[in-house]
Amino acid sequence: MIKAAQNRQLDVAGASLDFGGAGAKMNWRQRASDIGRRLRAGLAKSPPLWQGQVGAAGCVGFATLVRFLFDPALHGGAPFVVYFPATVAAALWGGALAGVSAIVLSCVAATLLWSGPADAHSLVFSWTDRLAIFCIASGVLIAIASQMRALVDALARSEERAVLLADEMQHRMRNLLATVAAIAQQVPPEATIEEYRSAFEARLQALARSQRIDAPTGGFVDLQTLLDRVIEPFGAAAFRLSGPSTDLSQDHALGLSLVVHELGTNALKHGALTSQTGHVAMEWRRDNSEIWLDWREEGGPPVSPPSRTGSGSRLMLAALGSNGEVSLDYRQEGLWCRIRLTDMGREA
Repeated sequence: MIKAAQNRQLDVAGASLDFGGAGAKMNWRQRASDIGRRLRAGLAKSPPLWQGQVGAAGCVGFATLVRFLFDPALHGGAPFVVYFPATVAAALWGGALAGVSAIVLSCVAATLLWSGPADAHSLVFSWTDRLAIFCIASGVLIAIASQMRALVDALARSEERAVLLADEMQHRMRNLLATVAAIAQQVPPEATIEEYRSAFEARLQALARSQRIDAPTGGFVDLQTLLDRVIEPFGAAAFRLSGPSTDLSQDHALGLSLVVHELGTNALKHGALTSQTGHVAMEWRRDNSEIWLDWREEGGPPVSPPSRTGSGSRLMLAALGSNGEVSLDYRQEGLWCRIRLTDMGREA
């Protein structure tokens, strides 16, 4: 039995070592992925013009130094062989303009240093022919490098968007679970199990309906209908809505639904909706090409400004992007939020 126990301990230790090795492999893979992402981001961002020109001069200077080192073996021949990679490197890092500068500098350097007696032995091409061939071939390489930069830029943008979407999805899932937990607690204590189940299922279905916006591609969404759908899982009876009939573009509707859902989640967890007497007043008005919407919480616990900006606040401030802005006022009697939408829709 002692021997069996020792064998089990060895098996456990071996499994721990295996897990450690797997973790180390995953760590190295993560590091390699991070390095590749940084390289792609570096290639996707073009440096300033002067930095590109300095980089082109550096590439040509380094190529010239390498050519000097191998000159005894080449006996003055193959003057442009080192300038092809220099041109490609300059174009990849600094863009097409840096690549063109590298071509010009390479032609000048090769003409000044290697167009002498060694070129006179060439019976096939004159020096002018060689320059023309080098320029044409380098131009093709620059075109290929430009396409590579465009592909890298597209890949970097897609990776950045994927990371943002993953972070937003994770944040939305946390809020969704918090909302479900808060909904589960908002049932009168005297309710029976059947009443509790019925109310809980109804609110869950309302929450599911609020997660989608039905609008045709390029169409419009009625603001009142949008708000009714978003606030439904938080208890529509606790909200007082007033404002003119207004249509929003789908982009505006998506951003506004994120903001209102975040405000509702916060009110349900910490604000006015934690109290039986608490309520939220939402009023909006149209001012030429803008829509102003005010969110006011009343009847809840006293409010104080947070010590730090949480992920929910950051999401609200960034959700509208260039379509508007959000300002928060943590008043003692309740949170006030003003939302400004630069209207790209139409007036109903």
